[in-house]
Amino acid sequence: MPPQPPQSTSDDPEILEATGSLPAPNPDVPGFLTADQKLYWVLGAVFVSSLLVGDMIGGKFFSIAGTRLSVGIIPFPVTYVLTDVINEFYGRRGARFITFVAAAMAVYAYLILQIAIALPVADGSPIPQEAFQTVFGFGLRLFAASILAFLISQLVDIAAFGMFKRLTRSRHIWLRATGSTAISQLVDTFVINFVLLTGTMTTLEIWRIVLDSYLYKLIAAVVLTPVIYALHGLVIHVFRIHPEGTVRRGEGI
Repeated sequence: MPPQPPQSTSDDPEILEATGSLPAPNPDVPGFLTADQKLYWVLGAVFVSSLLVGDMIGGKFFSIAGTRLSVGIIPFPVTYVLTDVINEFYGRRGARFITFVAAAMAVYAYLILQIAIALPVADGSPIPQEAFQTVFGFGLRLFAASILAFLISQLVDIAAFGMFKRLTRSRHIWLRATGSTAISQLVDTFVINFVLLTGTMTTLEIWRIVLDSYLYKLIAAVVLTPVIYALHGLVIHVFRIHPEGTVRRGEGI
C-alpha cells in the first residue's frame, strides 16, 4: 500500500494543497461570481454613480428656450432606465435593494463632503476654500429634498413597473418601462421642487419649474425606450440571463 500524505490541521490553502489534503471543490459554491451576479454589480455601480454625480452637479441650472433646468437631469435618466432593467431581470427585491444602497451611498458622500468643507484649508491649496465650498457645499435642505424625492419616486417606480408587468403578463416592455417612469418622475419632480423651493418662490413659479422639468423627463423616458429594448436584448442574447421569474435563482436579500 503506497504511503499516504500526512494530514495537516492547517487551514492555509497552500499548505493543504502541498500536503494533498485540500478538500474537493464543492460544485454548489461558485468560484467567484456568476454572470447574473456580475451584471447586477455593474448595473448597480452605474446606477449609484449616476445618482451621486446628479446630486453633486444639481446646483447648476441651464436654460433651453427660456426654460430653466438643473444639470442634474443629465445623469438622472440613466437611473430610471437602470431601475427598469434591474427590475426586469432581478425583480422587485433587486430593484429595492439597489435603491437603498444608492441612498446610503448618497448619505455617505454628503457626510464626507461636509467633513472636507469643515477642514481648514492649507496655504497654497490649488482649490481655495471659497470655491470648494461653493461647488460642494450644497445645503442640508437640498440634500434632504433630493434623497426624499429619490426614495419615494424609486419605490413608486418599482411598484408601478410590477403592476404593469402583471397586467400585461410580461408583454409590452415599453408600457411598463415608460408608464412606471412617467408616474414616478411626476412624484420625484413634485417632491424635490416643493421641498426645496417652498418659501423662496411663489407657488406658481414652483409649479412652472415642476411642469418644465417633468416635460423634459417625460420626453427623455420616451426617447430612451429603445435603449431599454436594446439592453433587454443584450442581457438575454449576449449574457444569457433571462428576466426574473423565468429561471431559478438562489435565495438572496
